[in-house]
Amino acid sequence: MARLDLVTDHLDFAGIGNIGARLLTGDTWRPLLSHPGIVGAHRPARMPQCRVPWTPDSLLVLHSDGLPSRWAPPAVAPLTAWDPAVTAAVIVRDSSSAARPVRDDTTVAVLTPTPQDRR
Repeated sequence: MARLDLVTDHLDFAGIGNIGARLLTGDTWRPLLSHPGIVGAHRPARMPQCRVPWTPDSLLVLHSDGLPSRWAPPAVAPLTAWDPAVTAAVIVRDSSSAARPVRDDTTVAVLTPTPQDRR
């Protein structure tokens, strides 16, 4: 679960299971950790949650375990200028290889600020 609060400019994140999340702010990528478990079966009584600042250059990537856990962010900039669907497609494309192709359960969701020219 990711919740963006534009009043306070914060992002709240709580994950469970094999969902990964990374937050880009400026030039720095930060992992947001999910708690082990299965939704509806083995979840903790209290979900750990993190709250991080959301800035005009922030970008959030949520992904399923179909993406390798050690995927490398695209080496192009600025990712926040692209449509989020394009950013997600580039991440999926660039994270696969002949040795480890993208699996059929790969899901990537991207949250970005609205680029100035598309408002």
